[in-house]
Amino acid sequence: MTQSAGLFRSGYFYGVTIGDYNNDGFEDIFVTGWEQNTLYRNNGDGTFSDVTKQAGLLSPQPRFGSGCAFLDYDRDGKLDLFVANYLTFDMKTAPQAGNRMTATLKMYSVDRAASPMDPILSIATMATAPSRMSHPPPA
Repeated sequence: MTQSAGLFRSGYFYGVTIGDYNNDGFEDIFVTGWEQNTLYRNNGDGTFSDVTKQAGLLSPQPRFGSGCAFLDYDRDGKLDLFVANYLTFDMKTAPQAGNRMTATLKMYSVDRAASPMDPILSIATMATAPSRMSHPPPA
């Protein structure tokens, strides 16, 4: 049924919002995910059309969309679309299982009295393989 409706697509998808973005009386669908976020216009006959490019939402590079929402932010009677894109990510350069990569999580203060460039907390270094967490040595 989804394929005949024009909604079938494979990939990694993370967020969806439904709203009548073009005010034609039919609920449209916006989906976020890896590579390209997609806007589907409801054709009013049980089918949808991918109108991402026509709506000016086609990204020239892969994106990792994580969330989205339709709302009338400026109260003009038309829905506005808010999209959260997670990070710059390329599957070609992503670490593969078995390859070691480390990352350190650092938290920064939003208190204006503290120096904004000094981390207030540095937590665990994570290794992708083998799966484990190690804590940095005490300073």
